[in-house]
Amino acid sequence: MAPPGPGAPQPAPAAKGGKGPLIALIAAAVLLVIALAVSFIPFPHSSDGGPTAAFRAQQELDKVVFKFGQTAGAKFSGTLKYTYTTSTNPTEDSIEFKNLVVSSANNSEGTIKLDTQEAQYRQIGNNVYANGPKEFWTKLIPNAPTSLDLDSVASKWADTDGTGLLWLGSFLSPRKLAGRLAIGDSAASTSLGQELPAPNNGLPDARFWPTSDPKVTMTGNTITVGSMTTTFDPESKEVTHIKGSSTTADGIKYTIDTDVAPMTDNDREKLFANERSFAPELLAVPAPGIGVRDPMMSAVSNAGSCTSALCQFAWDLQGKLRSDTYRTGYINYGMNVSFTANGNAVASPCSKVVRVDFGSTTRANCDAVNLGNLPNGTSIRANVSNSKYLPFNTKTSDNLSNIIDKNEAAAKQQITLVRTGTKRPGDATKYNYQITDMPSVYAVKQGDYEFDGFGPAGSFLITLSTGYDQHVNGGVFDPNWAGTKTLLEQAKQQVAAAGNIHIVWFTAEENTATAAKALLASAGITDQKVDVYYSKLES
Repeated sequence: MAPPGPGAPQPAPAAKGGKGPLIALIAAAVLLVIALAVSFIPFPHSSDGGPTAAFRAQQELDKVVFKFGQTAGAKFSGTLKYTYTTSTNPTEDSIEFKNLVVSSANNSEGTIKLDTQEAQYRQIGNNVYANGPKEFWTKLIPNAPTSLDLDSVASKWADTDGTGLLWLGSFLSPRKLAGRLAIGDSAASTSLGQELPAPNNGLPDARFWPTSDPKVTMTGNTITVGSMTTTFDPESKEVTHIKGSSTTADGIKYTIDTDVAPMTDNDREKLFANERSFAPELLAVPAPGIGVRDPMMSAVSNAGSCTSALCQFAWDLQGKLRSDTYRTGYINYGMNVSFTANGNAVASPCSKVVRVDFGSTTRANCDAVNLGNLPNGTSIRANVSNSKYLPFNTKTSDNLSNIIDKNEAAAKQQITLVRTGTKRPGDATKYNYQITDMPSVYAVKQGDYEFDGFGPAGSFLITLSTGYDQHVNGGVFDPNWAGTKTLLEQAKQQVAAAGNIHIVWFTAEENTATAAKALLASAGITDQKVDVYYSKLES
């Protein structure tokens, strides 16, 4: 999309009775208009002065991607191979999905398969659940300790938190996937042309018209960008198939091959109705992938008296998790304690279930009773090796209802995608992609403002990459920096354009977040209108 140039000059009135000067003046005006228009065309030129084949392919891709990204959702049947390249020991996993309904707000439901193990799959917000046989969970958690109670998870709904199972709803959400099908703009080879006069002029997130040829080709009804090929219906411009390989901003290397079909209004209504009826089952669900710190059970010395009638034992059971990620939930310890004396079983086994909230410690007691006539000084031992554990994630009904309501509203929200200039290659483009899942050459237009993206919770997104904190002094932006005025003007324009829709600013620098909050407060803009979050730039 070319930036608007100055309006066509208006010729002065011609002298009465003479057409020659009028014709000459009109011809001159036309030539001037042509010159002005050409000078503002933001695309590479072919030898005949028109746009290149690559740019024409890009224009067609925009039509396809914009329609896809502006839908409420889609249905997918195919396969996806993926590798978390940033993990300690990266391995490739493969997942097959069939009739997977995915909303643009990340919600999804359908059937998935890991090798031969099939399971039902659902995603609500950032919560992913599966229901499959024990073999499915064994495949999903190949190094699970023997003490993890997977028998209690078999053929029941469980949270996949910590398992590494790909969040298909987030990955295949049309609003996010559209960005990955589009022109990537984070390559260092991108050539920058004229800086756009608004809205980020002079800021680290300023945009420029790219002058280098896009790496895109079109053959019939297929368009290839890099190694990603999108097939579409030439009449409706709807995506019908996606195939290729790429790597996401957060380091997921993937190969995808999937059929795509539109999600109907009935599909969308059914998806969210199913989630609401399903929600009561999710208030406390097993989460076998959550790692618990060792030692999980610690024997307490001198737990109590030991006589021929009774010998007391105790253990401290802890709920500290390996990850510092905030969670609400608990661990159920299924204690199965047996007792021996001189290598022989004595007393009755002690069996009990003990609940330990995440982050806390609970003491559990088990007594050996009915020991019989044992000689004085006999040593009684307790064996807990057959004990099991199983973490549970908890949610409140209000929390789940709020997530579902916001996601449904976000999926139904009509957005308008537009092409704009690219941010500078490097941190600016990477951070934009990290937060919005869209290349910075795409924006979401609302009213008279172009936002960086639109989130699954129904908020317009703004990204502030690196380079702002050098203008922060004492927790506020330097009033002498021109960017301070620009940011303030932007905020006011954003609020006016967004109407009753929430806005979220994401900053790559912690000091920038502090200064941004102060700036908004100085203009009387509360977090009811604009929230600010610090989310560091991923390497």
